[in-house]
Amino acid sequence: LFSFCLSLLLGLNAVFSTGVQGPAATVGNLYYASWSAFLLCLRICLGCVEELYHVRASLVEADNSNDDRHKCVSQASSVSGSEISIDMHNYRRVAKKERQSHLRKYFFLAIFSVVCFASAWDAAYNQEASTSREQKYLILAPAAVAFVSIIMFLLCLKPTPYSIASHICIGGLLSVICFGVWLVDLVLLMHTDDSWAVNGIGEMKLANLYYFS
Repeated sequence: LFSFCLSLLLGLNAVFSTGVQGPAATVGNLYYASWSAFLLCLRICLGCVEELYHVRASLVEADNSNDDRHKCVSQASSVSGSEISIDMHNYRRVAKKERQSHLRKYFFLAIFSVVCFASAWDAAYNQEASTSREQKYLILAPAAVAFVSIIMFLLCLKPTPYSIASHICIGGLLSVICFGVWLVDLVLLMHTDDSWAVNGIGEMKLANLYYFS
């Protein structure tokens, strides 16, 4: 709880201090210190979540993973009972490690996407001209990716819903869609005149949007 509250405070501090009108809008010591403190505290908070959901491996995790379990059991059925026990133990360990890896990836993808969304929203709010179609996409794309990432992160918290997130027709398809959405976002961000991240010759204008994208 303490690490979560501290992460929230440091996150708000980083967003406001490095925003368009903030004292650390340009890259410098305050900019790097604000985001470093937030990301380090966020990693501690994620470690606490992993302690709550990943300390103990259970048989449910192995029973609800993927079709790899059936392959493992069929191969182990021809050997002795002790070897079956060892194979299942190794499989549970691998399944737990994969779920933890996916949990971390979706977590930080959600965080980075939220920062990009907030930066784009802040830039649109502080500009005098109306937003173009490209700029609206720069706002909506990170928001959509963040929403999907948060859902996938929540599914990875428990073994049973993780079987849904890890399925190729769900997790794999959503990953491909998010990759395509983010690829278009990067092209618009780096190669259009309406970009808030860089100017016409590629010089950085908005550090948050540039780095976190």
